[in-house]
Amino acid sequence: MILRYEGKEKFIFVANSKSASSSIEASRLANLADVRLTNAYACKHMSIEKIYERFGFIFKNFPFDSFLKFAVIRDPLEWVISWYNFRSRPSLKRSQLQNKSAYAGNLSFNEFWESNKGEFFLLPQTNRFFSPTQPHVKVNYIINQRTFLEDFEVVKEVLDLGSVKIPKKNRSLSRITSTEVDTSVKQDIQSFYQADYELIESLASFNDEGIKSFRSASKSNKSEHRAQRSPEEILSVIRYRLGVILQRS
Repeated sequence: MILRYEGKEKFIFVANSKSASSSIEASRLANLADVRLTNAYACKHMSIEKIYERFGFIFKNFPFDSFLKFAVIRDPLEWVISWYNFRSRPSLKRSQLQNKSAYAGNLSFNEFWESNKGEFFLLPQTNRFFSPTQPHVKVNYIINQRTFLEDFEVVKEVLDLGSVKIPKKNRSLSRITSTEVDTSVKQDIQSFYQADYELIESLASFNDEGIKSFRSASKSNKSEHRAQRSPEEILSVIRYRLGVILQRS
């Protein structure tokens, strides 16, 4: 999770698991942030609802709707496979710091799914993006991992980031691909993650509305902030800008 509340454009990146979050956090975007939680054991993957609750003191001074709140969603089948591959890595078996039950190298994919379906780490991705009790607490732009570079261009343009390169991080060795998954398991995953699939299908309209809403709120908050300035503050800004112009001339 990375959050920027200072500067011209404010943003919150909600770090979904196994969905390029480490790559984004290793980019220049993270250097712009005022808050960075990039350790998986230190609330890196907080939901937007948890972020809203934990950093409420920030949103008292900087309106929540003035932030671009974005995340990455992954095809659910590919996402579960990524978790399976990640938990099958030999280092997890050897590590004394890890929970032994997390190791999946001795399980087939079917066994992994059946034994972990419904566990917290495999709950639908939409749980991270929307609050079930507060409708206004939600992300307003979601990147589809399959079209990551294209979708991230919108984030760069909206936040006026310029050139931002996203390095590839945390690649897992592949034990299985989607073509090798049994049809019955695929159908079970499609049913379990129905909300995720429906969101992916409607991303174009969801994102269009989210960007429009963000731009409108951002413009409104900037105008309100200017309207709240005292005459002394306005005069001070004018003097400062005139000083800069005179120095350059």
